[in-house]
Amino acid sequence: MSENKWREWILGMTLLLSGPVFIALTSPRDLPLPLLIIPYIWLLAILLVATFAVLKGTKLSKKKVVALAIVVSGTPVLLSVFLSVSRLSFKDIVLAVIFVIVGVWYILYSDLID
Repeated sequence: MSENKWREWILGMTLLLSGPVFIALTSPRDLPLPLLIIPYIWLLAILLVATFAVLKGTKLSKKKVVALAIVVSGTPVLLSVFLSVSRLSFKDIVLAVIFVIVGVWYILYSDLID
């Protein structure tokens, strides 16, 4: 393996293991409010890396891949935030699905993002 592949592998494994370790070793009751955001940032990072890996082999431009990854990865994180504050309803899920469909369609067929 080349040095870049090793670096990617080590960073990926660190990212995968850091979230469960953080969640296992901390209690939400003892954490200050700003640190409660860390699991959501971790989830977003995991989903972004996975989405980039899936879209890597496509013929899309780098800007479109980044935009698609943000839309597709951000939606589950947003829904989990709504769920954690007991505000998730069927309407929110439907709106999120519509947002993803419209966002992905716009990104794929828009000439503004090349």
